[in-house]
Amino acid sequence: MDQTQPPRAAAQAGGGSVADGGRPWGGRIVSPQAQRELKEEAVLECAALWFLRHGFHGASLSDIARDLGLTKPALYHYARNKEELLYKLHVRSLMAAKRARDEAVGTPGTGLDRLARLVRNVVMIMTGSPVQTFMAMEPGTLTPQHAQEVAQALHWLSHDLRALVAAGVADGSITACDPKLTTFIIIGAQNWVARWYRAGGEWDREHIADAYADMVRRMLRPDPAG
Repeated sequence: MDQTQPPRAAAQAGGGSVADGGRPWGGRIVSPQAQRELKEEAVLECAALWFLRHGFHGASLSDIARDLGLTKPALYHYARNKEELLYKLHVRSLMAAKRARDEAVGTPGTGLDRLARLVRNVVMIMTGSPVQTFMAMEPGTLTPQHAQEVAQALHWLSHDLRALVAAGVADGSITACDPKLTTFIIIGAQNWVARWYRAGGEWDREHIADAYADMVRRMLRPDPAG
């Protein structure tokens, strides 16, 4: 959980020019590795939508492959089974959560400032990609090893959030409260975004993220009238 081409002097056969850094096709055609990453992102996005709308057990590799216009054998190039897809989604989500946390903690201000920034960061990430939705684990959906790895990472993030709330109470920017219960409330509210948010809807991402951060401030500030 802890953390994360020099130009050629002359073009060669199949190479490029000095101006494009020697990249084939002038850099206009993405590399095979980049193509694979784009395809894997599309697979994970489709899987995330199926899992969110139908649950892990209600989705199948056949459903995902059909939505992508692939055969099941083609899908096996990116995941051996549904569990591996779900595990990859958890890993992506946890990495995104850690980035959101690191940016917020590094922001100058009070404990409440950092907490509100963290909430805003997380909501922006969750509304930006279904691959980073911080889905709760359904019992029995991950292998024991993967489940333990994900649970440990979630445990770390949860306790780190509690510490952030406690720091705000200590510096007086957050009203006296139970950091553990407050953390559960915040995480629950954030996780629900993935269930109801739809791109192109009534509210844009920034409006939602700002509203969440503002509600956290109003809920936790020592002077509600402020």
